Amino acid sequence: MSKRIIGVFLSIVMGAALLVGGLYLLGIGPFHNDTEQANASIENINKRSFDTEEITTNLKSGEFIRAQFRIQLDDATTLTELEERDFQVKHVVLLALAETSAEDLLGAEGIQELEEEMKAQLNQHLDSGSVEAVYTTTKVVQ
Repeated sequence: MSKRIIGVFLSIVMGAALLVGGLYLLGIGPFHNDTEQANASIENINKRSFDTEEITTNLKSGEFIRAQFRIQLDDATTLTELEERDFQVKHVVLLALAETSAEDLLGAEGIQELEEEMKAQLNQHLDSGSVEAVYTTTKVVQ
């Protein structure tokens, strides 16, 4: 009798393993990769992002920079507020660049520090909502 119970148990385990393996290979059930949802989320991010104009200004070290940024916000209403505050956005970008040297912008770490500084400064200007991220989309130092 115990051999029969072991046989039934092993059959159930093998069936479950085959079922899970089949679901995984077919990419359905818990293994479903929803690319439409991923595309929808990037579309949502684009709908609540603000692109600055390309800005040319001098750096702290005397060189010139031509740069453009994309500012990702938490909500569409925050985007509306930031668009109304475009002059403050330009001001924050210019001040941040004026305190940066060309050497600071040579590596990824320096660019990330600049983006974080701009994010913090922009958040101080917003009445509601927040800046989630600042991305450097164009950067030429001369």
